[in-house]
Amino acid sequence: MPLEPDEQRVIDDIAEHGWSGTIVPEDEIGPGFEYTIGLMVGHDHPEVIIFGLPSKTGHDILWQVFNEIRAGHSFRESGLYEDILVGTACRMQIVHPTWHREFFGYGLWYHRHANVRSPFAAMQCLWPDKNGLFPGEQGCAAAVAALQPDLSKPVSPKV
Repeated sequence: MPLEPDEQRVIDDIAEHGWSGTIVPEDEIGPGFEYTIGLMVGHDHPEVIIFGLPSKTGHDILWQVFNEIRAGHSFRESGLYEDILVGTACRMQIVHPTWHREFFGYGLWYHRHANVRSPFAAMQCLWPDKNGLFPGEQGCAAAVAALQPDLSKPVSPKV
């Protein structure tokens, strides 16, 4: 079966760059986000998602994450990491599997397409407010927290 143009773009990006990225713009449902595709296949590393930044900034951060992984660093564990953002730490947290279908459509497609046997996994990269506080921390700027949903907890059942 022939591939859709967006599927072929993912495959071509991974062949050329070692990963691909998908950008989802902000809409009435929520903030924009970007995530990696191909880290699990080419680097045995969970995919990474980041929310609420301009697409160029988010893309640049994901390039930095990819370069760090390619250099041998790992962001598999939840915690603070100093080697991604310049001048400040970011927080990585494990994305609960109930969010995978909601936010990682092409990532899941590529995972199946590449016939990966291990379960799909993803990390969320959180960025701090101007005072260095992260969403979920007391005093974090409400505007910053609103741009970064907490994907570490299971999806709440719809009522």
